[in-house]
Amino acid sequence: MPSLRSVLRAWKDLVARDDDRLLLTFTLLIAAGYMIGISITTEPGGAIVEGDAKGYFSYLPSLVLDRDVNLNDEFKQLEPEGVASYPYGEGPAGRAANPFPIAPALLWLPGYLLGLGADYLLGRLGMAGQPFGYGAGAVWGAAVASILWAGVGAVVTRRVIASCLGEGNALAAVAMTWLGTAAIYYTLVAPLYSHAVSWFGVAAMLSLSHRAATHPLRPSRWLGAGLVAGYLVAIRLPHGALLVMPAFMLAVAARDSWPQWRVPTVCLLAWTVGIGLGYLPQGVASFQLYGRWFVASPGQLGSGFEASVLRNALFSIGYEGWISWSPIVLAGLVGVVLLAARGDSTEARRLGCVAILGLVSIYLTDVLHPYGRAGAAFGARRYVSATPLLALGLGALLHASAARPWRRLVAVLLGGLTIWNVCLLVSYELLVHRQGIYPTLLQTIRHALGLGVR
Repeated sequence: MPSLRSVLRAWKDLVARDDDRLLLTFTLLIAAGYMIGISITTEPGGAIVEGDAKGYFSYLPSLVLDRDVNLNDEFKQLEPEGVASYPYGEGPAGRAANPFPIAPALLWLPGYLLGLGADYLLGRLGMAGQPFGYGAGAVWGAAVASILWAGVGAVVTRRVIASCLGEGNALAAVAMTWLGTAAIYYTLVAPLYSHAVSWFGVAAMLSLSHRAATHPLRPSRWLGAGLVAGYLVAIRLPHGALLVMPAFMLAVAARDSWPQWRVPTVCLLAWTVGIGLGYLPQGVASFQLYGRWFVASPGQLGSGFEASVLRNALFSIGYEGWISWSPIVLAGLVGVVLLAARGDSTEARRLGCVAILGLVSIYLTDVLHPYGRAGAAFGARRYVSATPLLALGLGALLHASAARPWRRLVAVLLGGLTIWNVCLLVSYELLVHRQGIYPTLLQTIRHALGLGVR
């Protein structure tokens, strides 16, 4: 276990740069905004944890208070899907099944423990509003922890961009991606889903794999990159498709090392072992809940697939539409293509290729598991994991236009698209909380423009 001194030294290094401090300050503002917003929108004594967040959150009181992963009691309290007993089916020995992974909850655990302490003190004063383990302090502590992990992901993303494009546009690229895509929704509004910590996981995997791919190749670096990659899969099983990114970087590094094949082979073995160890927390939880170390539904892959999904996943005025909900995404896609084709260095072009592979993987995962209206939530729930890759693309676009006469036009356009996304978010939330509807994109746009809702 790392010592307190090493943890403090790592934190000091994290905030050593002004740009990083700005990002972390913005993260704290997002956390404050979440707590203010949830205080306004939650009725006194009402449930703070809603929707799929109940499945993710349920592990925390089970681990801390019951010291197990038997979620029967937790589901009686939380009632996921409006059902108190076996909302997701029954596993071995009468245990309630839970399709939601445990890895996000493990990252939220420090915040949850701090929140429990606050709830305990409030309970001693006779001010507790919920059963111990489910109070506002515990829930807010877990949510703030999730937001802070996203903030760390933002810092890591900025550093990756700066490493290949310079410091100039890295901060702006991260800020515009955060505010201009669904990442803002899943940090400011719904941090108790897995998407905020997914940003951190993808950014960490990208950063560590990029470092490990440099020469000389070291098995220890690939072991670390594998650990993060395995934990990323534990956060969300569909992230398994994103392993194509470090696999590509390792393959390119191995090619450059030829004919010294022994070291790349050892690196591959170390990376594979790391993936297994990183996934282990979810493997143990799956074994407890299902009696199997790995739980998937391959039979559902592509079931009910229709060609229209290929279009609707990107462009739709309904509940889907990654690009139509967040138009700045298109600029990010252009940027990664430019980076792959015209990057200033081999490392930059390699990162561009890696980003393209990752984005295509996320898109294919979405279209092969279409869900339409069910859980689309602000249009791009499944694409928050792409935040580091899109930020890299925006950074590349800003970098490519820096010496061009139209650089101001690019900056103004990206700034406008960022503001547009914030306006959509405000309208979306007003429609949800004031009119009680979960709007389509068309309804949200009409409301944002003052045209009412049909």
